[in-house]
Amino acid sequence: MRFALVVFVYTLLIFAPAAASPDGDAPKTMFRSSDNWGMYFSNMGGHPAMTVFDDGISKELADIDLPNSIKVKLYLNEVRDDGLPTTKEGERLMQIGPIVENAISENGGLFLGRVTTNSVRWNIGFAPADTGAIERSLQQRGEEHGFRYELYVESDPFKTAYWQDLYPTDDDRQVMADMEVKQALYERGDDQYAERPIEHWTYFDSKTDADTFADWGRKNGYKEVEVFRQKDGLLTRTTWLVRFTHQGTMVLNDITHHTIKLSKQAREHGGAYDGWETPVTK
Repeated sequence: MRFALVVFVYTLLIFAPAAASPDGDAPKTMFRSSDNWGMYFSNMGGHPAMTVFDDGISKELADIDLPNSIKVKLYLNEVRDDGLPTTKEGERLMQIGPIVENAISENGGLFLGRVTTNSVRWNIGFAPADTGAIERSLQQRGEEHGFRYELYVESDPFKTAYWQDLYPTDDDRQVMADMEVKQALYERGDDQYAERPIEHWTYFDSKTDADTFADWGRKNGYKEVEVFRQKDGLLTRTTWLVRFTHQGTMVLNDITHHTIKLSKQAREHGGAYDGWETPVTK
C-alpha cells in the first residue's frame, strides 16, 4: 500500500498462569490478546459503526480452547445524531471499557474487540465452558461502577463471533489503509478539507485488462489516465500499471468513496489496487 506508515508488532498468543481472581476460582490458563490491533468504520443496518479488533490473534484463533462466545452489550448514555457516542460519553467508555475487558480476560476468557453503533457498544470475546466467574465479575463491577449491560453467551466452535462480527472485509481493510495514510498526512500538518490531486495506482498481469480498466477510469471521470509496462528485473515478470488522478479532499468519506470503488473495480478487471498518493496540503 503506497504512502502507508505502518508498524506491526506481533506478540500473538501468550499463555500464563493466572493470578487468583477476586470473583471466583482462578482459571488454569490465562489467554492474552496480541499487540496488533486495528480499527475501522463501516455501516451496519444503516447506522455508522466503529470497530476495534485484535488483528494479530487471527492466526492463532483455531488453537484457542474456548468453546463459547461472550458478548457484553453496553447502553450508551449520550449519543450524537448518528448513534455514536458524544465526546463526554467517549470519556465514560474509556473508563468502563477496561473494566469489562478485565472481567472477561481475568476469568479465563479472551477479549477480542468491540463494536460501537446505534447507541450501544458490543464487547466481544471468547469464554470457557463455565462462564460463572465472568458473569459474577460483570455483575459485581456493573453495580460498583454503575453501568447497564446485557450478557449473551453461546456455543461458538467455529469462532464466528470473531470472523463475522469483528474481522474486516476487503472494503474495511481499505478504509483502515486510508485512515493510516490520513494520519500520516495529519502528522505533517495536512488540511483534510483542502482539495488536491490524488493519484491512484493499480497493477495488472495483462495489458488487455489494464487497458480495459483505464477505459473504465476515463468514463468515470478520472484524469491523467496512463498505462505503463513494468518489468521485474529479478523474476523477469512483466506487469502493467494503470495510474490516474482525481481532485478531492482527505475527509474520510470522500477518499474512501473512491478507494473502495477502485479496489472493487480492480478485482473485477483482474488487477490489484495498490493505493494512492497525494501531497501534504496546508
